[in-house]
Amino acid sequence: MTKKQQSLTDILELYILDRTPSEETIKLLTKVIRLFTKDTQVTIACEIQKHTLNLWKQTLLGRVQRTTCNSYFRQIKTLILFAYEEEIIEVNPFKKFRMVKEEEKAFKSITQIDVAELIRYLKSEDNTLPPSWFWVTVIRTLYYTGIRRRQIVGLKWEDICFQKKTILLSAKYSKTSREWVIPLHDDIINDLYYLKERNHDCYGQSNPDLNNVQVFNVTLFNHRYSGNNMTTEQLSGFFRNLSNKAKVKGSAHRFRHRLATDLANQKGNLKDVQSLLGHSNISTTLGYMGTDLHQIRNTLKTATPIHR
Repeated sequence: MTKKQQSLTDILELYILDRTPSEETIKLLTKVIRLFTKDTQVTIACEIQKHTLNLWKQTLLGRVQRTTCNSYFRQIKTLILFAYEEEIIEVNPFKKFRMVKEEEKAFKSITQIDVAELIRYLKSEDNTLPPSWFWVTVIRTLYYTGIRRRQIVGLKWEDICFQKKTILLSAKYSKTSREWVIPLHDDIINDLYYLKERNHDCYGQSNPDLNNVQVFNVTLFNHRYSGNNMTTEQLSGFFRNLSNKAKVKGSAHRFRHRLATDLANQKGNLKDVQSLLGHSNISTTLGYMGTDLHQIRNTLKTATPIHR
C-alpha cells in the first residue's frame, strides 16, 4: 500500500505507534473516524478536502451541539496534521478551515446546596441507584479532590497513603500524561477506610493487600453493572441517572469546577490550585474558576452610594 492509499484507520495505527496516546484518546479517535467515514463515505486520507470537512460540519450541526462538533473536528485534525507532518498526505485540508463558532454558555459548576440535594436523594427511600453508601463516597471524594472522571476510575489502593494522607494520581489516567500527588482530605478518610473494608469482604484472602485493586468499583456491590471493573461510562451513566432523579445536574467535572472556584474565593494561592488540579498552564486553571454571585453581591455593597 502506498502512502497515498492509506486510510484514516491506517494513520491512526501509525499515530499510536509514534505518539503512544492514552487508551481514552485511542477510543475517542476510533469513534470519530467511524463517524467521519460513515457520514462522508471518505476513508482515504488524501481524498479529504476542505470541502469534505465543510460538508461534514453541516451534517454534524444537524444532530450535535456546536461544542461536540468542534471536539470531533479536533480529533480528525490531530490525525490529519500527523499525516501531513509524516508526508503521508501532500495537502493539509484544515488550512483555512473554520471551526464552528461556539456560544458562550453559563459556567458549569455545582453549588453546595445541589451537592447536599444529590446526597439527600441517595440516602432517601426513593433512591433507585444502589448502593447509596458507595455513591456518596464517590461524590465526597470528587468534592474534596477535584480529580477527573478517568482519574477516580483509575485509582488503585496502592495510590492512597493513609499514613501520609496523600493520593498519587497516575500519569496513565492524566490528561497531561504526568503524575502528581494531592492531599487526602481528613473528611473522606473514614469513607475510604469503610470502602476498603468492603473491598476486603469481597476479595477475602484472594487479594489480602488490595494494592493493585481498583478503589471505586461498583461492580463489586451492584451486579447490575457488567464487567470486573468500573468504567468511565458507568460513572457518567450514574451521574446522568442521578441528575434526572434528584433534579440537580451533577458530574465529575462540575465538582472539579466547584473546588477550583471555592479555593480561589477563599483567597487560596492560585499556584496551589493549579498544582491540585494538575494543569500545565495557569490560564487553564483560571478557566476553571467561576464567579461566586454571593461574593459579588457583597462586593457591590462596598460601592460608594449615590443620592437618589
